[in-house]
Amino acid sequence: MKDTSGVEYVKPEYNEAEKCKKGVNKKEEEKETYMFAQPGDLNCPVYHCKRYKSLLHPNCPALFQHAKKKFVLTIEGDAKIPLCYDNVPVGYHTLADLMKKMAEGIRKTTVMALANEGFEAKDIMCVTGHRNVASLEPYLGRLTMKCKKNMSDALSNFGKTTTKPSATVTSPCDPASCIIKA
Repeated sequence: MKDTSGVEYVKPEYNEAEKCKKGVNKKEEEKETYMFAQPGDLNCPVYHCKRYKSLLHPNCPALFQHAKKKFVLTIEGDAKIPLCYDNVPVGYHTLADLMKKMAEGIRKTTVMALANEGFEAKDIMCVTGHRNVASLEPYLGRLTMKCKKNMSDALSNFGKTTTKPSATVTSPCDPASCIIKA
């Protein structure tokens, strides 16, 4: 899919076959979750999503499938396509356990990354699904990576002589930009 300016994106889609026993949560269907392409970036989410889907077993509609024990190449026309997954979906409980383990780390990383870029807490909450600003506090109020790097550099260089002594001492990081704020 592409947006109005032609940038490619992917988003979750739900159908009857993918619903769990209770069905798809209406709040999940209403979320506007998109991952936009980052051309030239090795971590482009659209590229990796398409690549992963290209390796799935074509006869299994599930997004999460059991990995093959041995790698198999299939031939379609002149192209050799790797078949990495069996025609068997990952079980409900296995997938639920995996998602629980991944979810908190992903949310934490998302909050920290967006906060480091200067996004406001209310905007971050729209992406992460947090309902209360207080629930973001464990992730906010920490030093930014830039400030941590500057502090690390300062400690690494402590006591080393420089060829040009500076007449004025300046802070390696602006205290106002060191703390991620809600």
